[in-house]
Amino acid sequence: MSIPAQGVALSLRGRVKFISSNLVFLIFLVLTALAVFVPFSPALPGEGLDPSWMLAMNQAIAQGLVIGSDIAFTFGPYAAIYTKAYHPATDHLMIWGAMYLGLSFALAVYRNFKNASWTMQLALLFVLGAFIYFPDALLFFYPLLVGASLYRSVAADEIEKTGTRTFAAIVVALFIPLGLLPLIKGSALVACIVIVLFSAFLLVKTGRRQLAAACCLVPVVSMMAFWGVAGQPVAALPRYFQSMLPIISGYTEAMSLSGSARELLAYAAEASAIVILVFLRKDVPLFLRSTAALMFSCVLFLAFKAGFVRHDGHAVIASTTLFLVAMLAGTLLSRYKALVLFLVAAAAWSYIDRAQIKTSPQTAFHNFKSTYLNAWTGMASRISVPGKLKEDYARSLAELNARGMVPALEGTVDIYSYDQAYLIASGNKWNPRPVLQSYSVYAPALADKNKEHLVGPNRPDNILFKVQPIDGRLPALEEGPSWPVLISDYEPSSFVNGYLLLKHRQPGSITPAQSNSVLKRTASLGEQLILPATNKALYAKINLQKSVLGSLSNTLLKPSQLEIRVTTANGIEKKYRMIASMAAAGFVLSPLVESTEDFGLLYAGTNFLKGKAVASISIEPVGRNIFWRNSFEIELFALEYKADEGVIGKYGFAQVEDRTGFGNPVLVEKCDGSIDSANGVSPAQTVVSAAALLNVNGWLALSADAAELPDKTYLMLTSEQGTRYFVETQQTERPDVGAHFHKPQLNQSGYVATADVTKLAGDYTLGLAYEKGNSMFMCPQFKMKTHIGR
Repeated sequence: MSIPAQGVALSLRGRVKFISSNLVFLIFLVLTALAVFVPFSPALPGEGLDPSWMLAMNQAIAQGLVIGSDIAFTFGPYAAIYTKAYHPATDHLMIWGAMYLGLSFALAVYRNFKNASWTMQLALLFVLGAFIYFPDALLFFYPLLVGASLYRSVAADEIEKTGTRTFAAIVVALFIPLGLLPLIKGSALVACIVIVLFSAFLLVKTGRRQLAAACCLVPVVSMMAFWGVAGQPVAALPRYFQSMLPIISGYTEAMSLSGSARELLAYAAEASAIVILVFLRKDVPLFLRSTAALMFSCVLFLAFKAGFVRHDGHAVIASTTLFLVAMLAGTLLSRYKALVLFLVAAAAWSYIDRAQIKTSPQTAFHNFKSTYLNAWTGMASRISVPGKLKEDYARSLAELNARGMVPALEGTVDIYSYDQAYLIASGNKWNPRPVLQSYSVYAPALADKNKEHLVGPNRPDNILFKVQPIDGRLPALEEGPSWPVLISDYEPSSFVNGYLLLKHRQPGSITPAQSNSVLKRTASLGEQLILPATNKALYAKINLQKSVLGSLSNTLLKPSQLEIRVTTANGIEKKYRMIASMAAAGFVLSPLVESTEDFGLLYAGTNFLKGKAVASISIEPVGRNIFWRNSFEIELFALEYKADEGVIGKYGFAQVEDRTGFGNPVLVEKCDGSIDSANGVSPAQTVVSAAALLNVNGWLALSADAAELPDKTYLMLTSEQGTRYFVETQQTERPDVGAHFHKPQLNQSGYVATADVTKLAGDYTLGLAYEKGNSMFMCPQFKMKTHIGR
């Protein structure tokens, strides 16, 4: 039967049109993928939301540190592809690695979307260009693209049509990046393993065992190759994954934040629809569609956990992944079902985005344009001015150094808890502990690893220490097991820009801290536990266990949070977040250490923190107690170490003065301002207690209406005999005050002071005074009762 010439012409025109349209799509896809993945205009130190760990990971590679041994973190040697952070020593890994990944991504997308409608192709390009706020969405999406491509080929029996050798080459090309993704961010390993196993199953099930073996072997070989190219010893690769296991497994409880349940439901509804529609596809065998549904389910679940465990801006990881996956699923379905999935996914993404990022149409189009524009200008700049990035990097380090004001120190230095950028920018020799950010030390194994670093031969000579808890945690939980070592093996030198500078003691002068058990018992959640009265610091180990439902909840999403209520000897009750795994590792429970200054006083002995001795505690879950076992084990140890009261004089705290040069201060009619807190006590509470230090902050203005500020602000302590003592404060920014009064000048009205009051004793009234035009004035309305004494 002959085909009419007209039919041949129409067929040829249709094929030419199809090829030309797909060629246009492929070109724009490659350009978009390179623009999205390759940081031609990388971030410089000091830019971004959390520059410290970004710079730290690059610096670790530059110093030749081994990831997994010297550094234990969830990011690997190619972390710069994720962070897009520039470092002269890692720029080549970032650029070439991202370029390869971008091209592979374009290939995987093209294989899945080449037969999609032009509207779906355009929508995909727009989403990639405008809505990728977190690279995690792409790290989840790429493995699923690979799995979907293989599923599509098996379902359509394309392998024989393409040719075994050609298809094998395609498999190798698609599976090589699965060895790179976990070296960017270790948690991507799970998605890669899932896709590799399901892909191998599909190939074995259809009798293609050699291709199945290639699916499994290619990512392993490529991972070893990428690891070696990054300058890491191949023998250390297993330790990279071993070291991050406790970080990943402990993340759910330690880093969780609550959010809107409606966002979870919106995600779950669309994700369920995607999986169900993929499974119900009737034109493919059951084992094929079941495998495809499982691949989609696993990736969507991983994105769900990544987005909603820490339910803040991270939620857009889940929503963006959902959007991309919905479009991918649409390529396997009819156009009507694909359109419905797309619209519902767009609605879910918009709902979640509106609560977190608030992307407007104008912002979306700006993001889309900037994706291409920044890539072009960055590439042009690299070619035309090849040394500019290094110059900008040096300038950024100088700016960071000016902010951090870290002095040049002899020997190696580490910094606690997470401001590594300031230390690296200072030019000191950085000697990091393995888990380099203290908020990530949320498992006993991690805490022990950092503690062992402090007592090992490679311990740092100097430490810049700051108490910086996150998420309202009990401050002493972070690096808890390391505190006794810091107290015994290091001696305080001074305060440097808010950090306590610690220097390693001479080997002969180290007196290790000793601990003796003073209490061991079983307690119940909600029970008020009275602590033994002692003049020693109390070190605690608390074993809190999840219930069966709590363990299940921890796997599926997250359990409820725990909180600890602490009542101190001066009658103050405070509430903090308790992390079970950190409590099990051990921490200083009493005295209550809330600040870097409090930690510094530990060196002088507990007498200076008597008012902060913990009298009792109670631990209970937030909400209903269904996720935690009701009983828990607690053991308390009396911590004995060599104290030195003389260290207080090294700290450079503000001194108490009588200001006799000003004569008699003038009592004014009114001041505008506030004492926000004094030693953690608010003005609404009656008595401030101080043994060694008085820490006060607030704001003061002569007149808020006139936005008139004093030249200097003073704390004023008036004894029962009427003697006045003054403490000069430091000015701090208070943009909240300026915003409240609509007076930008009041942004500079803040004050803060940490005063050494060891020379005073008795009952005082705490007030405020100020200096204006070489005269001293007293404010009438601030009168907080204050007791000073040990």
